[in-house]
Amino acid sequence: MSLEEVIQRITYLQSLHASVLPARSRTRAILDGGVSGIQQLLGTTLDSIDELLPIPPLMHSAIGRLAQKIGGSLPDLKIPEYGYKDSEKARARAEKTERIVDSYDRTSRLELQLPQVARWLPGYGFAVWIIKDQVDQHGNRYPHAELRDPYDCFPGSWNVGQQPEELATIRQVPLTHLEMVYPGLRARIVAKRPRATGGALILGNINPGSWANTGGEGVLVAEYYCPEGTWVVIPEHEILLEWMPNPIAPMNRFVIPKRFSFNALSGHYDHTIGLLAMMARINVLQYIALEDAVFTETNVYGQSLEGDKYRKGRKSVNRFEAGTRVEKPIANIGYQQFQGIDRMERYLRMGVSYPVTDDAQSPNSFVTGKGLDTLTGAIDLEIKEYHKVLRYALQDLDERRLMWDEARNAGMRRPLVGRGRKRSELYDPGTDIDGQYETRRVFGLMAGWDEPDKVVMGLQLQQAGNISRLDFQENMDGMENITQTNDRIRSDNAEEALNEILKTEAVDPQDPALQAKAKMTLIEIMLEPDKILDILKKHHTPQDPQQSPEEQAFLEEQGPVDNPFEGGQPDVATVLSRLEAGGASQAGVQTVGRL
Repeated sequence: MSLEEVIQRITYLQSLHASVLPARSRTRAILDGGVSGIQQLLGTTLDSIDELLPIPPLMHSAIGRLAQKIGGSLPDLKIPEYGYKDSEKARARAEKTERIVDSYDRTSRLELQLPQVARWLPGYGFAVWIIKDQVDQHGNRYPHAELRDPYDCFPGSWNVGQQPEELATIRQVPLTHLEMVYPGLRARIVAKRPRATGGALILGNINPGSWANTGGEGVLVAEYYCPEGTWVVIPEHEILLEWMPNPIAPMNRFVIPKRFSFNALSGHYDHTIGLLAMMARINVLQYIALEDAVFTETNVYGQSLEGDKYRKGRKSVNRFEAGTRVEKPIANIGYQQFQGIDRMERYLRMGVSYPVTDDAQSPNSFVTGKGLDTLTGAIDLEIKEYHKVLRYALQDLDERRLMWDEARNAGMRRPLVGRGRKRSELYDPGTDIDGQYETRRVFGLMAGWDEPDKVVMGLQLQQAGNISRLDFQENMDGMENITQTNDRIRSDNAEEALNEILKTEAVDPQDPALQAKAKMTLIEIMLEPDKILDILKKHHTPQDPQQSPEEQAFLEEQGPVDNPFEGGQPDVATVLSRLEAGGASQAGVQTVGRL
């Protein structure tokens, strides 16, 4: 594919999104807030707007609440056994692959990327991950999932599998950063004249986002992705910076989670922007009317008005002749205005599935638990649908990362990514992955629940026997090392049981010796509480049986020359013959019999 063809494909993909670019730009401006957000609601023709205008940020708070439920936690990773065979070897290989993918997640900081994806997915309607190489300090290459700003991404047509075959991205990159990767680029740009035609077609209607470039400076760099490979170009100067073949062809090196929509690609809040604008206008007029009610005009009533014009508004005074009276009229705001604003807010919350309970507000003065469950049922279904989109997108991301690692690094034995070189598990992508790319991502039973609901409902489910303690722990936020936590719980339970046994022995009158020993152990624990585990271990360790004086005298007579128990347990005949040879007494024979 030539450079001209690549630029034509990028231009075509950008033109596919021409109808949704205004909504994408308006959504970003509203969520960013400030003057640009108010202009998008009240009109872009206004020259100057006070950014302190009382505009309710419902859209901003709504997407924040929704994103906290969607991307609050990373779904659990499950690797099915190779060939679905329940064998020790298959389980070991599946566990090895699970540790490999988990190392990918930790190095890419995928858990921190999910909250950002959870804002872009409802806001723009899609998000973009691109697979690329990441090199550690020792020169080892690993697959990395790079998150891109959807504002600058233009996917191709969505096929039956809900994944496009091509993708174009346009970013504004500082020239100094580009020169670090492509030396001598500045001279090439100076030598090339900007395109007389065609450049404005692709660049004229694009205002690149600033998520990855806060300075907003540099040149526009376009990337075109397809199953064949990746082209990196500067369209304005017709410069091909790089071409990279796709190592996992015919699979694409990008994954795009897409929000479900009826027909066209749309964001969660696109259909409510007009309602937000009307609500903003009425809200501003309402507060202006309230402020004007404080500064009402003063009327002086008489036979005639001085002048032909009746003044209204702030600091207005109307004068009359003698024999008049002075009044200050009361300006009341119509109750219908407040009802209208409340109705618009209700419509807005219904349109974006944003109930008042998400803002810690009760919908009624008195509400039952069943009523709240019914109220939050719609938003729970919405969250489950978003979780389904993310779950399958992450599974596709795992598949492509494993394919990428195997294709690029087969035969290179190295430590798991991000775990250093010493005391780290080694793996070879060629033999350890071995064509096994399937993973399963599972959101926990309580994903999207609030913490109080997790505790109450989780305990109820566990006590009813519907889930195990491990399932309950996996769904609790903040429990990172569950294995260590369970080891500590078992250790605490054992320590508590030993303490109860020690207390029972200390008050047992049937064995005075054991009672005295238990009391001395308790005193020792009181004096050295930091050594309680060592003291309990010493107390509950069984002691060797003590020998009686007759047994000790008999063993001393035998001497160390011939040990009757050397080489194992002797039989009865051997013991009797040895006793007769030594001239032992009948009492000694009975003693050995007891031994």
